[in-house]
Amino acid sequence: MKPVLGRSYKNALTRSFIDGEYGIGTEKYEFLLFPIVMLLWLESVLRMYLFSLYLHHQIMMRNTYREYE
Repeated sequence: MKPVLGRSYKNALTRSFIDGEYGIGTEKYEFLLFPIVMLLWLESVLRMYLFSLYLHHQIMMRNTYREYE
């Protein structure tokens, strides 16, 4: 990757990605990066939330059945 003067490291990585070193090829797709990253982040947060609900349900049901034994 070529060094980019006057930009942060993260911005330089994003810029080199947009400029075509990793296959996108042009800056016309730059506006897609943020929504795609946000959707991936939201998906991971939703999965964690649903998994925590599932665990909570399993624990509560196990405790409920123990009360009746």
